[in-house]
Amino acid sequence: SIGEIFRTTAIDFNPPLYYILLHFWMLLFGSSEVAMRSISLIFFVGTLFVLYKIMTIVMKIPFKRALVYIGFITFNPFLLYYAFEARMYMMATFFVTLSFYALWAKQKKLYIVSITCALYSHYFALFIFSGQLLMHGISFQKDLRDFFKHSAQWSIPIVVLIPWMIYVLKMHDFSAGDFWILRPALKEIIFLPFVLFTGYERVFGEYYHGRAGYTEFHEYLNLLIWIFALIPVVYTLI
Repeated sequence: SIGEIFRTTAIDFNPPLYYILLHFWMLLFGSSEVAMRSISLIFFVGTLFVLYKIMTIVMKIPFKRALVYIGFITFNPFLLYYAFEARMYMMATFFVTLSFYALWAKQKKLYIVSITCALYSHYFALFIFSGQLLMHGISFQKDLRDFFKHSAQWSIPIVVLIPWMIYVLKMHDFSAGDFWILRPALKEIIFLPFVLFTGYERVFGEYYHGRAGYTEFHEYLNLLIWIFALIPVVYTLI
């Protein structure tokens, strides 16, 4: 039931919007694997369409070149992976992408709806929202009146999210040892570029070489990635 979805998501890891949509989707199309995964595929196609609109309308990229870019994005392995997974990630990606389009196209109502849906799809959308707010603040730093004129598009999503956050704080036991967000060790932070660019995580070692962790090859590769990542920073500072 919807009530049970609210309760279980509040004590679990993610906001409830995806599961509410999935609830009604399954009532219409059943609970087969194809039916459940098809939602993510629809949001994947929707994301491609929004990206095309960003290219052609916001960035003024020519039609043929935009199609080439969309072709590359279509076969992005990260997007393809989540395009067929029965979880909230592709839906969150769609709403985040739509929020950027609405922001750049100055469609205030569409932005409010899209970023609010993103916040109710995945908590990491808070980072996106914070970045957009910072970008907005910087662009209007010379005219505070113009900044406050657009304050509704920033305040409404926060106000809409507050009731859910209060409910989460009431329901979730953050002292439980099985909560998915753990305090990272220093070594995990050092290997962050390696994880981001290869997709390999420490726990995968249990399957590949008998113990969780990284091999000597991973250490060398991580160092190489750090060097390439820092070259633009050093070049800019010099």
